[in-house]
Formats: sequence, C-alpha cells, structure tokens
Amino acid sequence: MEYEIKRGNSVVTKVRPNDNAVVQKGIMNANLVRFDFETPEPVFLQRGDYITVYGEDFDLNKLPPLSKDHDQGYFRYSYNCIFESIAYRLAKVSYHFLDNLNRYLKSDFAFTGTLDAHLNLLVRNANRIQSGWTVGVVDLTVTKTIVYSGQNCLQVLATLATEFNTEWWVENKTIHMTKKGKDSGLTLSYGINNGLYSLSRRPVESTNVANRIYAQGSTKNLPASYRNYASRLQLPEVTGGYLQGEIGRDGIIEYDLPPFEDIYPRRNSALTDVIDIYTFADTTLEFDINEQLLPGVKATIVFNSGPLQGYEFEINNFKNEGKVITINPNKDEKALEIPSAQLHAEPGDIYVLIGIKLPESDILKAELEVQERAQQYLDENIKDRSIYSGNHDPIQFEQNGIQLKLGDFVKLLDTDLDVLVTPRVVNYEQSLHNRFHYPVVEYSEHVNVPKLVREMAEQQKVNQAVLKSDLVKPNPTVTPVAVPTRKEIVFNKGYVSGYSLFGSQDIAPCVYWKDNNIVFLSGIFTSAFQNPEPPYLPFNLPLGFRPWYNEEVRCPIKIYVYFFNSVELWGTLHIKKNGDTFVSATLADGQKAEPNQIVTFDLSGVSFYTGMDG
Repeated sequence: MEYEIKRGNSVVTKVRPNDNAVVQKGIMNANLVRFDFETPEPVFLQRGDYITVYGEDFDLNKLPPLSKDHDQGYFRYSYNCIFESIAYRLAKVSYHFLDNLNRYLKSDFAFTGTLDAHLNLLVRNANRIQSGWTVGVVDLTVTKTIVYSGQNCLQVLATLATEFNTEWWVENKTIHMTKKGKDSGLTLSYGINNGLYSLSRRPVESTNVANRIYAQGSTKNLPASYRNYASRLQLPEVTGGYLQGEIGRDGIIEYDLPPFEDIYPRRNSALTDVIDIYTFADTTLEFDINEQLLPGVKATIVFNSGPLQGYEFEINNFKNEGKVITINPNKDEKALEIPSAQLHAEPGDIYVLIGIKLPESDILKAELEVQERAQQYLDENIKDRSIYSGNHDPIQFEQNGIQLKLGDFVKLLDTDLDVLVTPRVVNYEQSLHNRFHYPVVEYSEHVNVPKLVREMAEQQKVNQAVLKSDLVKPNPTVTPVAVPTRKEIVFNKGYVSGYSLFGSQDIAPCVYWKDNNIVFLSGIFTSAFQNPEPPYLPFNLPLGFRPWYNEEVRCPIKIYVYFFNSVELWGTLHIKKNGDTFVSATLADGQKAEPNQIVTFDLSGVSFYTGMDG
C-alpha cells in the first residue's frame, strides 16, 4: 500500500513503506508511525511534512536517517522515518503564566486550581503559538497547587495526569483528561477462529501489592485537638486507622500511601456580591469566620473560578453582619498587582476558605474522601498486576470486522492458564498494509505509566518541595519576606546531609523549623557508610521541637532501600517524644526492611504538631 508524504497541500512523494511499517499507539505513551522506505531517486524531506494513516495525520518532527548504496548498477536511497501524532505539537509550546505586562512569559510559577483550570491554561498557551486547540471531556476534581518550572505543554499533560490520577488523550486538537474506554463486547481466546494464536502474561514492574493500607489527608483546616492532636486528616475512626483487604496465604502486606494533600475539610461557596477589589460578600455563609479561626493560623481564601482563579489571599477582616470579607493583596505574585482594577473577583466566583475550623460534618466528609481514595488504591493493588499479550489472527479479525481501540475493554479467556480477565487495550502496533493485522497488542487492567514520565513526575515533586519550603537560593530582584528560622539538622554518626535522589548535589540541605507550634522538616540525606549499625537514629530533635502529647508521631517519607538492587518506596519516619527519630519500611515481599538496607531518605513535606511553645 502506497502513502503520500505531503507538505501543506502539495505531495512531496508517494512511496510504499517496507513490510514492517506500523502505527504504534499507547495510552499516554507513543502515538507515531514507523515508516521505512527505499527510492531510486533522493527525496528531500523537511520537518513539518506529514502523512495520513487510517484517517489521522502524523508529522515529521525530525529529519530521518538516510543511506545511499549501489545494487546491481542502480542507486538506492533508504529512509527511516518516524511520523508523530499532532499531540507531539504540544511539545513545541512552553507552559507559561502572565507576567507584570500581562504577557505569557513566566516559566517558573505556582498555579492553584482544578484539573479543568490547569488544562485551560495549557490550551491558552497552545493557542499562543498554534491554533484550534480546545478542551474536551475533563474529570471533576478538587483544587491543587502545582509548581511549574520550564515545562512544555506535552510534559504538563503528563504532570496533570499524575497529579490528578487520570489519563490524557488527544482527538484531533481536542484534549481530554479522563480515563478512556468502553466495553468492546469482544472475547478473545487461544485456538482456531478464536482470535489468538498465542497468549502470554507478565507481571507489571514497580507495583506495590498490599492488602492493608494506611492513608492520611492534608494538614489544612484541622483543629488542634483533632484526633489526639493528629497533624493530618485521618481515615474515619470506624476503620481502626487502616483499610484491610482479603488476606491471602502470604499474610498481611502493609503499605503507607503518601498523604493526599488535596483532601481536607472544605466548603465550596460562591460570592454573592463584590464591593470593591478587596472586599466582597457571601450571604450564604452559615457561620462567623472570626469564631472559627485556628490558633496561630492566618485564614486565607482561595479562588477556584473567575479572574482570580488559582490565587490565594490572606483575610484581613470579616464582618459577620452582611458576611463581608476583606482581603490583603497577594504577596506571592511579584510580577502582577493582584487584585487590581483589571483583575478582581466577580459575583458568582467559587472559593474555599483555608485556616479555619469547619463543622464536624465537613471533617467527616473529608475523612470519607480519604477512605474512598485509599479504597480505590487497595482495590487496584490487592493482587498482582499483569500485562497480557498475544499473536492475533488477522484473518479472523478481517472476517469479523474487528479493529482495536485504545482503552477499550476486551475479555481474554484461557482455561489452561486460568485466565479470565477483562483488561483494557493499553498498547498496540497496527500494520500500514493491513489494518486488521496487529503485530503487537498489550492488555492490562491498569495503565503502566512510562518510566520517563514517572521519573519526570518524581523530579517535579522534588522541585515543588524545594520551592515550597523556600530552600532555593534567594532572587535579588524579589522583595525578602519573613520566614521561620531554619536550623540545620545535626546527624548522628553514619549519616550525611545534602544528597539528592536525582543526582544533583546539595539541592536541599536538611533543616528543621517551627511555625505556630507546627514543626517542619525538609531536605534529603543518606547513610555515609555502607552498613550503619542499629539503632537507626539519624538525628535527635531538641526540646520545643518534639511531640509532647504522644509517645511517637509517624510521617510518610520517600526512601531508597537496597533489596538485591536499589528500590524506591514510601516508608515511615518515627519521631519519639524524647526527640529521637528512626525509619521503617516494608519491602515488596511484606518483610520489614533491615536498618542496613535503608540508605536514603527524603524529608520534604514532613510536619507535625508539637502542642507547646518553645
């Protein structure tokens, strides 16, 4: 089958690719055409040339390798082309925010909003340079703050999918962020006229099989006396502190989820009136904000819609009569004056309040949200994840008009292998010469995020932790602001500070500080010796920085352990009442990690309530 390579509306050449030419597609993965061909005359290709395969355009974004040789008196020119889907055009556009002249030039910024808000900003950026991009189907989500630094729009799609636990896909120039797929009604099994010549199964790497899950939410909007001074939102009390699934022959396997920072007691409401750029009212408020303030915490308001969407403001004053809120200017935004005559709140804008005590019903609602999120993880990880693949029968597919679609559910059946599953189509290769021939197809009940995307997301989390904890080098153009005094952690013998999980030295020195009786830890450290001896006590916190109200507090942290090879997982930092600290972790086989197996820790984001001054 011949294909036209075009440049605009003109045909550059018409060629037949070799027999191995395929279109390769995967969920949040490759979407491209591998197109090798030979010609008797040279073809001068350019970036931006494109082909159309099965109704979809694919661009040539890199000039292909080529070779020239001589065979039986004739010259032969060979080209190895990769044409990429239009989604790759997003990699050509940077993800920027407005500067002080209202231009999209800021590449380092924090943005707060729902998934829809983050995606709308992406589309505005894409249409700065290109045209026709639109927002499609988007999951309804809570508000999240994400720190962006020098990313392009395609990278941001991966970040958003990770942060909001969803999937992205592009249809023409419409960007969707929701899990794609439907029941195909198709059943495949091994044998003649059953669709499969072979069927294989392999385990998914980098998964944490567990049947007991521990989970926590954010530290926001919790009273000091909450759950015996717990610093984070907990699971509902009726759960006993964890979720338990079916226990198999290998016994209980525990796993501590990283905190759900986006889950906290909150009340979504809308402004009913705007008085001036700093003052507005919400007559639907059923309580007096002044009576709900938390000790030592500044109440703030975060807008989830309208011109101020993504911005957070400190509340300067609240008048219960008329439910009138007055805010201070945003201190974090250096490039713009926010709010201003051009950029201010409007009636109907949705907002949430931070730093206030909400009714018990709102706290329980948030706890149930933690339970729901944790239950979803338990359901997905209580058994081994597998990827299924097979050699498909193109004749059977053609006779029955079967064409696979990414995300669709397909029933796989094999009694000999004890296989009866309905996974999704997550990757496939389709021949350019026969649309019913699929040389490669992979099915899975879960999408395995590409390693590069996982690494980028983890690096982004480190960048966010560094920026949020104010540990980056000061910018002389930015007006200094008062921050709590940070003191460097002094480690016990066998440990050193300033080590990065990702290869950059000294990006985040290990420090501790206290603000309004909340102790914060940050930084990364590692064992200085190969086999540090127990007891495993990295450091000791001084008086005034210890949990006086309980014998011990526990905080989830990122850990590297050595278990035949280096393994990254979530562990627990234990902080004792006497100031001593130690670390524990559970390995993939359910066994506790030995002290000399744990080699690296990331303290970023650790915080707990001391309950005392000093």
